[in-house]
Amino acid sequence: MIMHSSVWPSHRPARVSIIGAGKVGSTLAQRIVEKNIADVVLLDVVPGLAEGIALDLMQARGIERCDRAFLVRSAYRCVFGTNNYADTAESNVVVITAGSPRKPGMSRDDLLQVNATIVVEAAKNAIAHSPDAILLVVTNPLDVMTYLAWQASGLPPQRVVGMAGGLDSARFQAFIAMELGVPTVDVSAMVLGSHGDLMVPLPRYCTVSGIPITELMDNETIERLVERTRNAGSEIVQLLQTGGAYFAPAATTCLMVESILFNQSRFMPASAYLQGEYGLKDIFIGVPCRLGSSGVESVLELNLTETERAALHASAQSVLKNIQRANEIMSESQSTTRLLLALWKLGAHKSTDVKRVDLTEKIKRTGEKASDYQGIFDKLEQEGAIAFEIKNRNRVILLTEKGVQMLRELLNTDEF
Repeated sequence: MIMHSSVWPSHRPARVSIIGAGKVGSTLAQRIVEKNIADVVLLDVVPGLAEGIALDLMQARGIERCDRAFLVRSAYRCVFGTNNYADTAESNVVVITAGSPRKPGMSRDDLLQVNATIVVEAAKNAIAHSPDAILLVVTNPLDVMTYLAWQASGLPPQRVVGMAGGLDSARFQAFIAMELGVPTVDVSAMVLGSHGDLMVPLPRYCTVSGIPITELMDNETIERLVERTRNAGSEIVQLLQTGGAYFAPAATTCLMVESILFNQSRFMPASAYLQGEYGLKDIFIGVPCRLGSSGVESVLELNLTETERAALHASAQSVLKNIQRANEIMSESQSTTRLLLALWKLGAHKSTDVKRVDLTEKIKRTGEKASDYQGIFDKLEQEGAIAFEIKNRNRVILLTEKGVQMLRELLNTDEF
């Protein structure tokens, strides 16, 4: 439940719900609170985690003098922690940061299987309580997770956006500034494509106080910075050893939230849905777009060279391949859930004499073919989620404790 709900103001200011109170989520909450942008609801499935972080942030407000923004935005901002999606109701923006972080040696795509279910459930639950919200996705692999969140939410595509290009461009910007010894604020950088190894930095569109970097650095230096940008996330993962970046991702997300809430119509690279732009369709991928109160207001098509366009399409193919993989994973997860739930309802967890024919008949009653579940059935047996026993000369199915726990995790409930 939300903590200190009695201090909600009588009028409802802007509200941002952050799903996931890990490093990125908690740092984003801190930035929004300290900039006095909106009320924040921080949600996490770990009991007490979001509540503790929220209370800590509220206690820091006076020290940081966050309320100085009264004259500008004239609202008392609050931050709350919860593990109940109902407490996120009527959010203007929902940010999904929940999911497993990268570990050394992992690519963003390695997170596909573990994070797909998390993001889909988060999107469904959050939008059920905030149907008018803009959905902003941060979880990796970013472009694929943004697509899955869009599918799960049922929102128009312009109201779903992924944080990617802005972060990649900020990293390129930093590396250019470090190389030239100039203030980072004087550098403007542009990166398109997927948030991964196939991202497409565009040196032609990068400048220092309006001067193209192609006039300030040789090609070898530029290419070295391009490669470092592509591997920037991995570089941080290798150094930290226990997780990935969070300050820059949170800062980028905060900038996007601000542009949406205050209808700034800011141009920035982000993972947006394409419907023919750049020759790409039915995909979320990093492109320059205008962000305002309605979400992605427009996508800017840059005039790319043949080489740049080919690189963008190669990046898109990687995303499309992973979207297909993710949909297969989600389909298998749903089938696994149905099979385990059928066994539960038949009493297989209580050593009831459940025979294979009983399970087959129950599956048939749903209008599906039992043969479609054979592969999943075999996999569950190998994993120890189900077992067999001879009782009264019959081979019966047992739903093991591991199988029950798997069902709890798939349904995100402790009721079983």
